[in-house]
Amino acid sequence: MRGMVRYSLFLAAATAMAATLEVGPGKSFARPCDAIRAASIGDVIEIASGNYDGDVCTITRAGLTIRGVGPSRPHLRAMGRAADGKGIWVAAPTANNLTVEGIEFSGARVPDLNGAGIRVDPGASVTIRDCHFHDNETGVLTGNGGTITIEYSIFENNGAGDGQSHNVYVNFADRFVFRGNYSARSRVGQLVKSRAKESYILYNRLSQENGTGSREIDLSNGGLAFVIGNIIQQTGTTQNSNLLGFQPEGPSPEVPLNELFVVNNTFVNQHSTGEFIQIGARVAAPAVIRNNIFFGPGTVSNQPTAVLDRNFRGDPGFTSVINLDLTLRPGSPASDSGATPGTGPGAVSLTPTHHYSHPACNVARPMVGVIDAGAYEYGGDPGQPAGPARCTSTLAPYSIVHGATFERGPLVPGSIATLFGRNLTDSTIIPSGTPLPVLLQGIRVNVNALSAPLFFVAPEQINFQVPYGLDFGDGVVQMEVNGQARPAVRIRIEESAPGIFLHSGTQAVAQNQDFTLNEPENPARPGSVIVVYLTGQGTLSTFLRAGEPARANPLAESVLPRAATLGGREADVLFLGMTPGLIGVAQANIRIPAGVGAGSQPLRLRIGAADSNAALVAVAE
Repeated sequence: MRGMVRYSLFLAAATAMAATLEVGPGKSFARPCDAIRAASIGDVIEIASGNYDGDVCTITRAGLTIRGVGPSRPHLRAMGRAADGKGIWVAAPTANNLTVEGIEFSGARVPDLNGAGIRVDPGASVTIRDCHFHDNETGVLTGNGGTITIEYSIFENNGAGDGQSHNVYVNFADRFVFRGNYSARSRVGQLVKSRAKESYILYNRLSQENGTGSREIDLSNGGLAFVIGNIIQQTGTTQNSNLLGFQPEGPSPEVPLNELFVVNNTFVNQHSTGEFIQIGARVAAPAVIRNNIFFGPGTVSNQPTAVLDRNFRGDPGFTSVINLDLTLRPGSPASDSGATPGTGPGAVSLTPTHHYSHPACNVARPMVGVIDAGAYEYGGDPGQPAGPARCTSTLAPYSIVHGATFERGPLVPGSIATLFGRNLTDSTIIPSGTPLPVLLQGIRVNVNALSAPLFFVAPEQINFQVPYGLDFGDGVVQMEVNGQARPAVRIRIEESAPGIFLHSGTQAVAQNQDFTLNEPENPARPGSVIVVYLTGQGTLSTFLRAGEPARANPLAESVLPRAATLGGREADVLFLGMTPGLIGVAQANIRIPAGVGAGSQPLRLRIGAADSNAALVAVAE
């Protein structure tokens, strides 16, 4: 007992003596590796935003926490250099209990084609959180032993193109936890490859999208593996037609247990064929495959003894497959279709507690009646977000409204929307030309993970165009500031939601037949044609690109049924479509009906099943 007291006192004293070393312009250390070399056991190194080119080194001290601070992740660019011929940062075996968070790594290349953003030598235990690895030969590469935890991080476009380098490659670690990450578009290699004795693959988005990678999950020698609550998508350009491989390289004496649990995942196969889960022939234990959604062609598994329980095959009614928004729509046949997930060895619960939220965040998964199949539960109150501060921050709340009416309600692909908030940016920026950018002053607005063209950004308002091609149903809008995601706002995406632009508070933005502004001092005569400007017009007759002006030839006309009333009388809609030369703005050419009273008369449009706001039009006697 006395020994324990002395040990506790020693830990307290060590914690009290830990220093914080600051890196960046005007700080004590100009470059991260300067601070790493100067650090003592247990120190904290804080790195300011900015680019740190060619700053590569080996980390030898135990218990370090190295983290980015500031509005964006500090970016370590290899620029042709590598520590010990291995990567940008190398964690030596003595660098045990290392934590790296909030840092970006790119460009690692070495002669053996395994240049890593972070290389972990055998024996070290490392936690990597909220980092971004891209365009390296390998994002993270680890040696044998230790515990490797990677969470809430982004991996994309890593790989040397040889099939031997990957977004993430964990060798014979004792334990591997991969949680809340976004791994995408690996170059020929795997999105996640693990030889660990135990692997916990939880609540990630693993999507090849337009990449050329091989398996999305490769558990090369098996192990004790829990794959729970993930989005797993394979593209038609894949190098391997199965999505999850368990012991594809055969057994290993380094990995004594071989049991696989695949529970409440959503698999999407966009290849022409495939096998969702391929299990090595020498795996004796039946895999438990329960409550998953398998969408697309292919067999579920090649293992004859696998326990296949309450999995959903077919189309469950995703919100938007094209945008990989795989939440369920109302009435989904996958709702309430699951079974009690159960437990695995060591009483590990197989029940999903979270779901993935893009990019690289988690949200607590609600429980509504019988558990749904797949990675998302339909209905219920939104759960608490989980992850780093960018996932959980409630600062600068914002709301999404219709761009013409400034009212809450559904958004329409191609229409204009407005985001209102506080402290969104420091100044007002208006782009100078077209196509409109999707990034202004570090701000990006994503609608169902598609970046929206920006008309302008200001401290309390952002106007953006809703991207074309979105599926109708529930969706989310999420703003990013310098790569850091703000809380998402739930929206509805509908086929039409017409809103007439107003001036002077109530008057329609409209032109008389002589192209002058319609207003009480300049009314339109009955029988003449006015042009009324709106947004939210609905499906069009021709393809338009988001952020680009509409063309005059061919005209992009709304294909939905339309009608109008002015002063309570039916009015002919002669044309309804996008205004040439403008972005997101439509026009309705309307004939003023005979017999309508003089003065300001309310105009309403109906497009499809949706009515517009009432806007006043000035009519002459």
